[in-house]
Order: sequence, then structure tokens, then C-alpha cells
Amino acid sequence: MKKRLGAALIVAMVSLLSACGTKSAPAPSAETGQKGTGAGAAETAGTETAGAEADGTKGADGEIHAPLQETPDLLLRLSEDQSIDYPTTMGCLRFADLVYERTNGRIKVEVYDSGTLGNTTAVIEQLQYGAIDLCRCGVGDLSQFSPRLSLFTLPFLFTNTENYYKCMDSDLAQEILEMADAEGLIGMCYYTNGSRSFYSSKPLTGLGDLKGQVVRTQESALMMGLMDALGADPTPVAYAEVYSALQTGVVDAAENSVASYASTAHYEVAPNLMLDCHVYEPDLLIMSQQIWDELSSEDQEILRQAAQESVVYEREIYEAYEAGALKKVVDAGVVVTELTPEKQQEFMDATASMAEAFCGDYIQDVETLRRMQD
Repeated sequence: MKKRLGAALIVAMVSLLSACGTKSAPAPSAETGQKGTGAGAAETAGTETAGAEADGTKGADGEIHAPLQETPDLLLRLSEDQSIDYPTTMGCLRFADLVYERTNGRIKVEVYDSGTLGNTTAVIEQLQYGAIDLCRCGVGDLSQFSPRLSLFTLPFLFTNTENYYKCMDSDLAQEILEMADAEGLIGMCYYTNGSRSFYSSKPLTGLGDLKGQVVRTQESALMMGLMDALGADPTPVAYAEVYSALQTGVVDAAENSVASYASTAHYEVAPNLMLDCHVYEPDLLIMSQQIWDELSSEDQEILRQAAQESVVYEREIYEAYEAGALKKVVDAGVVVTELTPEKQQEFMDATASMAEAFCGDYIQDVETLRRMQD
């Protein structure tokens, strides 16, 4: 069913996302993202509320805290490649607020947004030897350091947003978050970045339309395998170059979350969006193991709890942001295709063998996550 959506249908399409999210090219700062501001270190303590002031007041967590010391004993740098107003950045800022308040100003986390501290892979490598303290990054970037995380990029692993949250909050997901197979890194929490769907400069109404289209993909064996399974022609392109690649016809299509599709203005050069929701891909907040080991057990618990509490806030921010993004592209005239159950099943059938082929070492994890959604 293909339709040009009017404002009256936006609510219905937002519900669907929960059930499945020539001009100069804008400069997106990240794989999932918003155009960067280059703002550098964002404000931390007191970002969401007045914060815990010097005389002891109610903080972001609603609790009364002791007076904050004037100069922190420990300053931590957190790298975020999204812009200041993107949901994951807002989640990081909430984390920073909570840490600052609950340590009474002893520990301060400075959030460097818009990729100020470097590209994601380089930042992760710096975390491994303690040059940078924390980073928010996509599971695709992390899977080369912690291969077990790659299972979260399997197509159609999660059936809808509710089941995605249920699985990410499970004991299994929290065990995977420990990243025992990663050297020098420790996972703190999962943030959401919605679901990924295809968009194209050409008509896009179902699996048949993807066949033969040149689709920009990440440099990931699993994502390249996904394109092959769907009959598309995968072509790696740096994310910052996707807008111009779509504009000039180097690629016909790409795939990402609705929020990213809107924030990077890809809808201007690829005005056909198909809500297939093929991957629900989490982002992670991670920390340098070296820096973590230097903290007291009390401070470790404060950081761990602050990270987990920021997850609820980030999810709320993301869902509102995604709804606004969908409205934005609809108002711009994007042709949005809602897949029927039969057409959705065609995608699932085409990719059914990928779990064994790409995540055979973790097939028990995959099966456990699927059983959680029965």
C-alpha cells in the first residue's frame, strides 16, 4: 500500500514505527545522525534541571543532594558524535547530570558532541588505553571490538519496539553489555536509535523494487550480506558522503532510522521511504576499562546506576523526536510505503538464513531473544 501521507495519518504511521522509527550536501556527523554543530563540550550538570546547586537542592533525579564541591576531583570526557539536540546526546547529558549530583560534584562528565573528539572507531581505540573515558557509539561500530554484539544487527531479530525494549532489558542483553570479549572496554547501558528502514530516489513499495538498486551500506559483512539476500547491489559509502551520493546517482538508496533520514535531509534526494523496520539497532554507552578500574566500588555503582536511569529518559526523548521526524518528511512530500504483513514476510523469508551464516557462534543467544518475543 503506497500513499502520500497527510497530517491526519501521521499518528497511524508513528504507531507503525513502534510496531516494526541539486544543492550542497548537509554534513551529518555520524552513522545514525544529525548534522553536527561542532559545539564541543556541552554543558553537563544542570542540563535538564536547575541541578544540585551549591546550597544543596533537588537534582535531575528528584532527590535532594548535599552541596557540590567547587572543583571536581575527577573530570571524565564523553565522546558523542551526534549534535547537542539529538536523543542520544540528551541521554548522555542526563547521565552526566546524575553523576555530578550523586557524587556531590566530585566527578564531572563533560559531553563532547558532534564528533569533536574524533571519529567513532578512533575514539573507541583511545578508550582501550584510557586516553578518552567514555563514548556513545553504535553497535555496528563496536562489533569489531566485541563480536558478540553483532547479533543485534541481524535483520528482523526484533518484531516491534515493545519486544525490542523487553529484550534489551533482559538478563541476557545485560550480560552481553559487559563486553567480556572486548579488550579494555566496559558497557554501561543501551540507548535506542529506533529501527532502520530503506529509502530511495526511485519508487520503493516492496522487496521487488530493491532488486538491482544500488544501496549504500556500512562496511560490515553482515550488512553487505543483507543487501545480497535482498537482491540489492551493496556499495559502501562514507556516511558523510551519502547525501551527495544519492543526489548524483552514485547510489539509488540507503537505509537508516527515520530520525536520521530526517535530520540529515536525505529525504530531499531520496523522497521514497519504505517502513520495513529491518533492524532495531541499539547504541551503547561504553567506558574505558582502565578508567573504570581506577574508580572506587561506590563510584562505579553511582556511574552504573546513572547510566541505567538515563536509558528511560533517552527512550522518551527518542520516541518524541522520531514522531517529529516522521511529520517533517511527510510534510515535505515524501512518499511513505507501509508494508502489508505479506510483503513484510517476503523480507523475513529472504533473510531467514542469515542468523546461522553470520552469527553461528551466538545462535543460542539469537534463539533466546526470539523466544522472549513469543
